[in-house]
Amino acid sequence: MATVISMRQNYQLVNHRRNKYLHEPINIASEVWNYLVAYRRWMYKSFRKSVGKIDMQKHVGALRGDIQKGTGVAAFQHWQTLNLQALGEICDRVDKAYTRFYDNLKKGMTVRKAGLPRFRKRWKHRSFVLPFSEKHHGRGNGNGCKIIDWGENGYGKIRLSLGERGKTKRVFKFHIGNRPLSECGTLKSVSIIRTGDGKFHLSFVTEREHPKISYPSTGKIGGFDFGLTNFLTNDDGDSIASPAFLFDELDELRRRSKKLSGRGRKTLGSGSWVREKLNVARLHRKIANRRSDFHWKLAHQLCEKYDVLCFEDLNLDGMKRIWGRKISDLALSDFLRTLEWVAKKTGREVRYVDRFYPSSKTCSQCGEIKEEMPLRQRVFECGDCGLVMGRDHNAAINLRNQSGRDSVLGKSRVSDSETSSQSGAPVLTAEPSV
Repeated sequence: MATVISMRQNYQLVNHRRNKYLHEPINIASEVWNYLVAYRRWMYKSFRKSVGKIDMQKHVGALRGDIQKGTGVAAFQHWQTLNLQALGEICDRVDKAYTRFYDNLKKGMTVRKAGLPRFRKRWKHRSFVLPFSEKHHGRGNGNGCKIIDWGENGYGKIRLSLGERGKTKRVFKFHIGNRPLSECGTLKSVSIIRTGDGKFHLSFVTEREHPKISYPSTGKIGGFDFGLTNFLTNDDGDSIASPAFLFDELDELRRRSKKLSGRGRKTLGSGSWVREKLNVARLHRKIANRRSDFHWKLAHQLCEKYDVLCFEDLNLDGMKRIWGRKISDLALSDFLRTLEWVAKKTGREVRYVDRFYPSSKTCSQCGEIKEEMPLRQRVFECGDCGLVMGRDHNAAINLRNQSGRDSVLGKSRVSDSETSSQSGAPVLTAEPSV
């Protein structure tokens, strides 16, 4: 039986004067989030009571009211710009955030690390969600997302309806081109996303059979060692140089950041400050896109060449405390997540070896373990068998040899049930984030 999964299909909106009207519902979504966080904190502080999702939805609905019946609190009637479904989804987000927080506390984490939900500034709130269901089509006021025209080639138009009848009602129509949406399976919901560089995206959550890419089986098992100078070194001795995406743009990033925040440079909130803020955000987006493109292309190259790929389960947080920005720039964790997704599509396996296995200190030829192997020593020399080999090359061979032994932790660290902060549905991103 075919596995049905949830995936995202992202479309960037072209620059248009209508896009300015999308800022208001996102800002209202931020306001509702902050209100619910404050409401839950007040209820717990005053009555030692935890408010659930259903109670939050009833409370928000009562405050928002109905424009036809004239109900609701005057101070919150502007929330009618958002649909009840969108407000309910925000309640669901807040409830899941607190559930994760309490689960992390049970695991022994501190309050700081457990992720207590916090207040958000408007410009940091990114999205809201509308439903995409047949039962909402042609019913009531037609709120939500609806297909209004769909051609045989899979391209067409969709309609987004926000608010109730009257002044708060607003309808947006978008033409879907470039990539047919009809090929993505059953449409479930759509997220309207505002990025830091001023762009808007429509992100559709769809349900479909797990896609497969047909790569011929090679029967090869590869071991890969991560490093700073070389991003990856395989068991054949070949290495991939570490890209420096952030370092290449660092001078320009520093110059623009200094113009934005330097004393006497820009007046906070002025037109020139906003333009410079967008320039900084666009530069960050350029760096992220280059890094993501590198990860996806490399993941497909490795899956095309190997059937099983073995990596070490590194403590990346500890490495960041030592080498800082360089580790974050290479983004090994993001690459492994991308590799696992590509491996799942192509029928490959990704395995991880325990981080406490001494892959760099162990001789790949005779198995002798050296007592000390400082990081500055880049050549491995065995005192028993006389093997002389590059440190990373030797470690990669050891990782490959451990692929079928007890030190293997598992095949994957990212499960299909990983949830998305945008929809709450299990989401595996099928393309680089935008």
